[in-house]
Amino acid sequence: MDFHGHKYGYYFEDHPFGEERLVRWFTDLLTIALKLQKTDYLAYKIPENSCDWLEFKATNDELRVSLVESFEGGSILELFIAEPSKEFNNSAWSEVLVSKQQVIHEVLSKARKLKCFIEVLNPQILNSKTIKELTSLIDKLSSHVT
Repeated sequence: MDFHGHKYGYYFEDHPFGEERLVRWFTDLLTIALKLQKTDYLAYKIPENSCDWLEFKATNDELRVSLVESFEGGSILELFIAEPSKEFNNSAWSEVLVSKQQVIHEVLSKARKLKCFIEVLNPQILNSKTIKELTSLIDKLSSHVT
């Protein structure tokens, strides 16, 4: 992910289970985009790192995105939280201003491309539980986006 030059995430093609991680990320990003249609605040716990979170604060059509850290052994167990936590400290970058609609459209566009790639690679995978979940989220977000 790239928020005006502030980047987070990686993908290694030769990493075992790399495709599954990529699908998981897109499932989570689609969930974030859907939740941001209804709330002004959302924090997402990054699965690969127990202390890193992406924090989204919405104001009208703008998002302020921050990479924040919770302290080791913190009490937050959820993947998504809807209220700011006292356990968060700013990390490498914070309050990057981006267009909310642009982020939502980009997540949707890239998720669709991923699904098409999977369909070309092996159409049978479309029947898997994780890809059905991904497809359902794409459809839900598509119905909310103008």
